[in-house]
Amino acid sequence: MAEDGGNDVRKTVLESTLQIANNSFLSTLTPTCITLVPVPKSTEIKGVPACIKLSDVITATPELHQGKTLCTEESCTRFSIYYAKVKANKPWKEEKLTFQCDSTGVCKQWTEKVNAALSEESSRPKHLLLVVNPFSGKKRALKIYEKQVAPLFALARIQTDVLMTERAKHGQEAVQEYDLSKIDGIVCIGGDGIVCEVLNGLMRNVMTKAGKDFNSPDVPIEQPPVRLGIIPAGSGDAVAQWISGARDPVTSTLQIILGASCSIDICSVYDENKLLSFAALLVCYGFLSDIIADTQTSRARFGLHSAVLVSSIRNLIKHRAYDLEIEYTLGKAPESDECKTNDSSKQGITNDVVAPEGATNEYSNVVKQFHGKVFSVDMFLAELVPKAVGSGQNFSDFLQDGQLNLTIMGECSRMKFLKFGKDVAFQSKEIYNKPHIQHMQVTEYKVRGMFETPPAEEVTARGARHTVGTGLALNCDGELVVLDRPYFHVKARKQCLPVYGILSEQFSPKY
Repeated sequence: MAEDGGNDVRKTVLESTLQIANNSFLSTLTPTCITLVPVPKSTEIKGVPACIKLSDVITATPELHQGKTLCTEESCTRFSIYYAKVKANKPWKEEKLTFQCDSTGVCKQWTEKVNAALSEESSRPKHLLLVVNPFSGKKRALKIYEKQVAPLFALARIQTDVLMTERAKHGQEAVQEYDLSKIDGIVCIGGDGIVCEVLNGLMRNVMTKAGKDFNSPDVPIEQPPVRLGIIPAGSGDAVAQWISGARDPVTSTLQIILGASCSIDICSVYDENKLLSFAALLVCYGFLSDIIADTQTSRARFGLHSAVLVSSIRNLIKHRAYDLEIEYTLGKAPESDECKTNDSSKQGITNDVVAPEGATNEYSNVVKQFHGKVFSVDMFLAELVPKAVGSGQNFSDFLQDGQLNLTIMGECSRMKFLKFGKDVAFQSKEIYNKPHIQHMQVTEYKVRGMFETPPAEEVTARGARHTVGTGLALNCDGELVVLDRPYFHVKARKQCLPVYGILSEQFSPKY
């Protein structure tokens, strides 16, 4: 039920006695909702809501099929309200309520008044570019688009331009050159890979049109004038779940139609003055980047899911550690000792602290440096185990705080590494309280490999498989980035990406 937001919230726009399933209701349209009161009032009708918020309504449309009779809009006496049934942390559903009117004039009044009110909501998109990766999720993406997404957009009268990607980077290239002034938003239909492509094309497009050098880490990021929507149809769909609260195509589509919106953090990844990638999910180096490189060739033989499993086992057996220098800039102060960097002397890592001018407290803007053997360096835009950092924040808060959640895993046994994955799945509070794990929130960090690597052109010529174990593989949102040298620089970009969604309040590792 809508709350009073001003003197005109309960102002009656239209009021009629209408029938729903042969039961009479005093139906009232106000600027915020449609109220339905049974006549007589003592009557209880199951399945009919007392109020439908206009912010949840998709459209009002005349019912031209009345039994076996097909009528015209001029002679129609029935109409339907389509709306989203919204539940917190649950998939949203499309609902339909059909009304019988006394006359064609009343029917026409209701459909026109409701749709006029919806058209005044500026947050709702009118024109969208849909980028569909038909190969995502065992080729489910095309079916999801045709059966679940397209009918809802058509129902909501949203104009759509559709791009079916045909090859790797097709989505990035198309979006980078697209005229954004024609649309209200871009919607990705696929997995995390197509999201990464579209994000990179969108940010490059915006920066170029603003006359800014996107290759420079020191240049502020330009916020896109359009929102990004994500409809899950892949194998992981983590970003879609983060911003919609459910891994469900209908939920994401309804949130886009209704104009649910916010802005989230992203990060940019560089090699000195060369942009490598933008990312909205993760940047991983070491174990998880070697898996991505290994999977590139294995998936052709085993299929995606089997290839990931085979590559994971193979790289766990090899169990490589890399000699790295890592420099990071701390963000806000940790809430407890468990959140601070653990005692690195236990794993042979040396630390130096550099306090820059303008530091506001013991932690803010402090630069730390260390050198040692590292199994993996993993950064997520969101905190995967919020209760482990003791901040009291919801999962969604980490998507908008301008911080990167950095985890450095030093040399450890295979069993300890597997235990870390189990702790993420079971949301263990003690996950970071281990001598081989360092976890902190940072605003940027740099990683430099202190080891010899083969020439980058030789690695590139031999293919992705040969980046495994070279220290030249980087995992950005599940996509392989081949480095020219074992060095990269990651920088947080606070709330730079406007998206369609409500943000998930809690993280579920069960994708």
